[in-house]
Amino acid sequence: MAKKKVVHYINQFYAGVGGETDASVGLSVHEGPKGPGVFLGQCLGDDYEVVKTIVCGDNTIAEHPEEIIPQIVDIVKNEAADLFVAGPGFNAGRYGLGCGNATAAVTEQLEIPAVTALYAENPGTDLYKNRCYILQSDNNAHHMKEVVAQVAKFAKRLVDGDNIADGKAEGYHGSGPAIKIDYTIPAPERALTMLLAKYTKQPFHTEVMMPNHEEIPVPVLEKPLSECKIAILIPTIL
Repeated sequence: MAKKKVVHYINQFYAGVGGETDASVGLSVHEGPKGPGVFLGQCLGDDYEVVKTIVCGDNTIAEHPEEIIPQIVDIVKNEAADLFVAGPGFNAGRYGLGCGNATAAVTEQLEIPAVTALYAENPGTDLYKNRCYILQSDNNAHHMKEVVAQVAKFAKRLVDGDNIADGKAEGYHGSGPAIKIDYTIPAPERALTMLLAKYTKQPFHTEVMMPNHEEIPVPVLEKPLSECKIAILIPTIL
């Protein structure tokens, strides 16, 4: 049985090219896995193979997305990849923009399983969380192995066609990729098909994805209310 082909995108740092001084290097393609892609391949298992690693400098992909993103899509398409993985990018701003943009483009244009992982406050999260799957990650790469393992587990579910629930249940930001609906099929028929699929435990996709709102914790007083100083502001109408 042929292995499922994976294309992985990482930046210049994780590819071992260099740090900030090399952030303007151009796009390059390498055979097999590099950097975190090695562990990604191990987590995916024997049925998967990281066939290509796309490397691009953070400055390059952030400043010239109109040139770089189409190239990434073409590489993934030419490889006939079964899966695309970007990052994870954690809270690295330009890297996160590249991860989100590339994952969204592959998701929308090639319609194959694609996933990345970013921190909640990464600028790439807000921009692309409703266009592709962006798993929640830590602020930095301290837990790289745990996040890569999480990405691999989720990616395999995408490839297998498993039912993916809302972001709060599954651990991804936003609503994920847009849901495609075949409006040539009457709504009652679509609803009945989903109901039967759910009842028989078959894969199905809801047409209404609930938004994944950020949970804001209730403030907690640090001392008893009797010891607090309360300021009252009374507006004056002139």
